[in-house]
Amino acid sequence: MSPSSPFTAGPTRPGFVLEIVARVARVEPAALARAVGPTDAATVIDTLVARGIIDRVAARALTMVAAGELDERDLRQLIDPAAVRARLARGVPVAATVPLPLPLNAKLGRYTVRGVLGHGRGGPVYRSVHPLLGVPVAIKVAATAGPLRAEAAALVAAAHRNVVRLCDLDEAGGQALLVTDLGGESLARTLRRKHALAPRRVFRLARGVLAALCATHRAGFVHGDVKPGNVLAARSGPIQLCDFGSARRTAGPAPTVVEGTWPYAAPECFDAPGSPKSDIYSLAHTLYHALTGRPLVAGRDAAECRAGHLALDLDPLHWTVPGVGRAASDLIRRMAARDPDARPSAREALAAARTAFGPDDATGD
Repeated sequence: MSPSSPFTAGPTRPGFVLEIVARVARVEPAALARAVGPTDAATVIDTLVARGIIDRVAARALTMVAAGELDERDLRQLIDPAAVRARLARGVPVAATVPLPLPLNAKLGRYTVRGVLGHGRGGPVYRSVHPLLGVPVAIKVAATAGPLRAEAAALVAAAHRNVVRLCDLDEAGGQALLVTDLGGESLARTLRRKHALAPRRVFRLARGVLAALCATHRAGFVHGDVKPGNVLAARSGPIQLCDFGSARRTAGPAPTVVEGTWPYAAPECFDAPGSPKSDIYSLAHTLYHALTGRPLVAGRDAAECRAGHLALDLDPLHWTVPGVGRAASDLIRRMAARDPDARPSAREALAAARTAFGPDDATGD
């Protein structure tokens, strides 16, 4: 969740990225800019995804095109011009559904906006500094307080060094604010720069997230959206699991929509409420992505992603990724089992990880 540019090379101004999408989708750049709204180089691609203009697979390819690592013609295979034009033609002001980001140094109650980290379901997520503690924080904004209060309750219940810490629950300018500490950059942003990570680094991430899931499940919650964007890592300090906006009590009412982010959601989440074992599946897919540089499942909608999950036949990682041993490969493959009953619990997976993934590094979790 760093505010730095996600591109590794080439021009990084927002207009350059929008010009690429406009050419591929054959739309007017001005119309695209109006739909996206104010943004900056670090968040323009996240904003395109949040507005529903491109999906996450196209976002990854767009990052590579902007960095000069992929031909623009390849991006044409992932962006449907008709779908983009239909999205732009709806004529609903963006602010009516997703509030536009505030400019730098704008005030949110007692907090000063230092950047836009991304976009949640209710609106932008801002970077700031806690005025009393002096530590970096993330501020999630919503039109109503109810969802953020539920998220705050989950964070308090799951309190653990590997779970982001709740710092504040406030209101400002008619909006509800949820403030959490900001422990580092998201894995999603890291993967945009580095494509894939060394196994030792991924195993450290896995241990941290498994510890967070142990605490979450022990508290009676399902996280519901484990993915690269919700895993934070700093150069020092613990790995942290963030964004409990999809969290719900294990015995709570069934959600009315598919839980999680489709490329990482467990197959059962497309038809019924997920369980703690669904979080384990999502973590396994996150680890595959981090180790191989690409998500295992891609699709334009829930139906395509569901079919992709059900059709998966995973190659063992120790066959394809140097540095991944047989024990680690087998554990991650069991975590990604199609049948929830075949997956280990978070506690079982964490216990197995201590052997399968080898000793932790000096920064340990």
